[in-house]
Amino acid sequence: MNPLGFIALTFVFITPFVIAWDLLKKRNDLQKLYLFFELKLKEPKYITITLILIIANWIWNFIKHN
Repeated sequence: MNPLGFIALTFVFITPFVIAWDLLKKRNDLQKLYLFFELKLKEPKYITITLILIIANWIWNFIKHN
């Protein structure tokens, strides 16, 4: 099982509730959240952390299957 899948699964389950909340309250919180993460991921320290996690996940999966 892919550890990064837990992160993706969390977003899959949370996103519909945020969309429903936005529609009920006539807000755009999902868009603000997306823009926040987009800006953060453009910063070098967050790009580095993200790449390290992805590479570590790749190595973990490679070792686990051998």
